[in-house]
Amino acid sequence: MLQLRSARSFRCSVSRQASRSSCAVCVQPLLRQRTPGRGLPDSGFGKLLRTGERGPSPALPSKAQTVSIFLPGSIAGRPCRWLFDTGAQVTLVSAALLRVLEVDAQLHPPISTPVGIDGRRLESPASATLAIQLEGLPSVEHQVMVVAGIQPECVLGMDAIGKMCSSFSVNLPASSVQLGSTRISILPDRSSSQACRVVPTAVIARVASTVSIPARSRVIIPAKVPSSVEQGLFEPSSDFIDKTGLLPNRALVVSSVDGNLPVGVCNVSADPVVLYQNQAIGNFDAAEVNGADGEPGEEEAGFNINPELSESQRERIESLLCQAEQAFARHEFDLGTTHLLQHEINLEPGSRPIKHRQRTVPLNYRQQVDEKISEMRRHGIIEPSCSPWASNLLVVRKKNNEIRICTDWRALNSCTVKDAYPLPPLSAALDALTGSSWFSTLDLRQGFLQVELREQDREKTAFYTTQDLMQYRKLGFGLCNAPATFQRLMDLTMAGLNWTEVLTYMDDLILFSQTFEKHAETLEQVLGRLQSAGLKLNKRKSYFCFQEVEYLGHKISAEGIRPTQDKVSAIQSIPIPECAEDVRRLVGMLGFYRRFVPHFASIANPLHQATQKSRQFQWTTQCDDALRKLKSALSTPPVLKLPDFSKGFRLCCDSSGVAIAGVLSQLHEDAECPVAYASRVLNKAERNYSTTHRELLAVVWAMKHFRNYLGPLAKFSSSPTTSRCKGCSTPMSQKAG
Repeated sequence: MLQLRSARSFRCSVSRQASRSSCAVCVQPLLRQRTPGRGLPDSGFGKLLRTGERGPSPALPSKAQTVSIFLPGSIAGRPCRWLFDTGAQVTLVSAALLRVLEVDAQLHPPISTPVGIDGRRLESPASATLAIQLEGLPSVEHQVMVVAGIQPECVLGMDAIGKMCSSFSVNLPASSVQLGSTRISILPDRSSSQACRVVPTAVIARVASTVSIPARSRVIIPAKVPSSVEQGLFEPSSDFIDKTGLLPNRALVVSSVDGNLPVGVCNVSADPVVLYQNQAIGNFDAAEVNGADGEPGEEEAGFNINPELSESQRERIESLLCQAEQAFARHEFDLGTTHLLQHEINLEPGSRPIKHRQRTVPLNYRQQVDEKISEMRRHGIIEPSCSPWASNLLVVRKKNNEIRICTDWRALNSCTVKDAYPLPPLSAALDALTGSSWFSTLDLRQGFLQVELREQDREKTAFYTTQDLMQYRKLGFGLCNAPATFQRLMDLTMAGLNWTEVLTYMDDLILFSQTFEKHAETLEQVLGRLQSAGLKLNKRKSYFCFQEVEYLGHKISAEGIRPTQDKVSAIQSIPIPECAEDVRRLVGMLGFYRRFVPHFASIANPLHQATQKSRQFQWTTQCDDALRKLKSALSTPPVLKLPDFSKGFRLCCDSSGVAIAGVLSQLHEDAECPVAYASRVLNKAERNYSTTHRELLAVVWAMKHFRNYLGPLAKFSSSPTTSRCKGCSTPMSQKAG
């Protein structure tokens, strides 16, 4: 019988540089030198060593030798990571992976027995004909070898590679593989990203204490070794795998404070497995780390820490952040999955599935859409669907010229029972920051996609792609109750800290404190809670321990709040509106900062008049003058003081023929500083009031508007006309109110 041997041409990552042969059931890599004149003559892509023949193991491999080539693809329509192995003659798939992916494969006896490079046969071999695919290439039906317990779990051998393309080339500097005319990007290696030198002093690693491994789960267990070491290479024992059926992770590990080694163990069976104290689990070699040698990516970017911190302060914050490294996403699709809740889509009684007619994706977007859909599927965000529901896909172009995939769920939203869970009012959220001097802002990496959809609700999110029908497994953008669900999640995560030390507005968090010590304690608590909740942050958009930060479109410091410069610049560049709808959008944008503009309603009144449906749209000189004044007011906006509730407030009111207004202020260091401006337009009846009545209306309205601030310490002032009301012997109903 022909013996098929598995060797690796490119597979040799950090934790796989030990100079030993692979175990019986794990097709593990070997460091070796090619031996001229030896090997199978028909390989065509390099020589394969014969059974038991290995070249010398170098102490420190070069960077080109330490690359693992993983390519995105699928097995029977299920996304997977293929190890691109030019040294393997056959394609191997783990039996456990087929069970996890729920691939219904009919197994047959193998046509040959796969043998590792060390000459040992792989256990429990079988064969199955499955549809396999590399991203960007057509799917092919291929007979794969199904083997128990191999790592990695998908090995693409030369038999399948030859069927997919006639030629290929590997471009390591560009992190890509060219298969025929198709270029495929290499996926990041999930193994350790540090190069190391293994010291050949292997010792037996044993289970530190009795532990039960639940069914279909992966846990970290403590292991112990006779000698005291800080870090090294752990390799599972083949005997341990044979007896227990568990799959320990072969990896570079660092000892914990108590001297134990954290070892990841995966139980793919349907029953729990108990490991007993002192049970041998594998071998451990001490290792010396020489330096970073990993894939460039977001994980290499540093933290955004205030450069003005003292050395001791910076060291403390860096220590906190490094300890909470798992709370930060390494790349765009390194997303967490929370266990605190799932999003539910409850329908109105009598609702039936809604299927829209498919709309065509523009040709200039088609390739980008296909790539994005493939990426989302590979990372478990979406999955194939057989749903009776069907919505259309929307393409939104972002500022960086990339695209965002959205879904038109308006029909689904119309028959969804609405969730009334509230978002915090913006003004109240900003007011809670009063008295603080230290701020940190945290941004969750695609926060909605870290929340799972309830399984029975996933089919309701089905949408057309360019080729088929997909549905969401995670919470997608555009579902009407998504903000409420996510706000509930954040309130649960930060319970006890919200409004006193942390503010959460959906996926944007701000930490605020009066002292650095308190701020460091709060940061440690928040990072711990995010990790416990299974959530991950965007490192690039998170800022730590600053005394001035941007949050929800405002620049915040101990001095007060003001609009951010980028928003002000955007307002200055607004063109002249061409229709009433453009004016409504303009007023909405300007109105976001109306608390910074005195008499905003009076100035913006011509713009409101231009949006009335009873008259034809016309951009007048009054509209042009109003826009110019508002732009001028926001070009140099005042810094609004955060309210100090230990001091009194002063409320000044005013009125005109078209609007009423008020300004709330406080004394700070003998200077009167504005806290907020407010105004509104008068309706038709109110414009007929006398001057005295309008002034009184301004007082009553302003006191109601600012009632959350005002108390027994409040004072108000207005024009002298309101003072005459005290002498009225028979007040009118409006005055009496």
